[in-house]
Amino acid sequence: MSNDFKKYLVIGTGALGGFYGAKLAKSGLDVHFLVHSESDYKFIKTHGLKVKSRYGDIYLNAINCYNNPDNMPKGDVILVAIKAFSNNVLKNILPPVIKDSSIIVLLQNGIGGEEYITDLIDNTRIFGGLSILAVSKDGPGLINHHDFGSIKIGQYNPDSNPREVSLQLNEIVDDFEKAGIFASAVPDLMKARWEKLIWNIPFSGLSVLLDADTKQIISNPNSLELAGEIIKDVAMAAEACGKTISPDFQQKMIDITVTMTPYFPSMKLDFDSGKPMEVEAIFGNPLRLARKAGYNAPYISMLYHLLKVLQKR
Repeated sequence: MSNDFKKYLVIGTGALGGFYGAKLAKSGLDVHFLVHSESDYKFIKTHGLKVKSRYGDIYLNAINCYNNPDNMPKGDVILVAIKAFSNNVLKNILPPVIKDSSIIVLLQNGIGGEEYITDLIDNTRIFGGLSILAVSKDGPGLINHHDFGSIKIGQYNPDSNPREVSLQLNEIVDDFEKAGIFASAVPDLMKARWEKLIWNIPFSGLSVLLDADTKQIISNPNSLELAGEIIKDVAMAAEACGKTISPDFQQKMIDITVTMTPYFPSMKLDFDSGKPMEVEAIFGNPLRLARKAGYNAPYISMLYHLLKVLQKR
């Protein structure tokens, strides 16, 4: 994949997809954006895409913007940035835009997305991307970058052709790095997903249930202690599934939240907007994996069932 001909496609131009896509486009890559909302599409088509950030704003006056995948070019690297609860739409979106050499990078929280996509594309070309990113979509064509922005990328089936996988992975990581995004390749994608859940499960869940941002959770000794207990529970679930998360890493998730700009996780923003939440991907799927491995995961179970109650309301 030469940069002279490579096309990046962003499937889902929300907060996360808009941020990474804008950074890649600003670096000079050929990036094409699929926008779900018709009002967003019309706005971006006319006015462009803006990312507000304390690290420097980005304004793309004219971008390759589409509201129909049939009108998009076929992509070399396809960044899937829709929420996990919308994965059923991919059976209609991906076929028109993939070719034999296309690589999918799934930018989603939780567990189970890669397995879903294997029904649509060869699993040797599926990668997962896990971001440490505080970002929100604050209006049509407007992305607000609050903090962080790094990404870890790993291959879903790394045993298939290690040399080819390594070359492809390093090239994608290099593109992100050149776009000013701290990126790294991870050898164990499933472990990286459990590591992301060490933060997502306590802070996304508690943010919704306590109606609190990250600073409010971390500043209250009771919710801070509860977050720590949940983190230990997630680590024990990961251990049962064969993935060891060190105590130092568990503490790091608390430490970075202390320094984080006060922030409502995307699950809380979805809940407040009356949208579906990624309850199954972030809570349900890990819980089922842990139970299958013999660990009941009481804190994950508690959060899962409470969030399901709220979602049904």
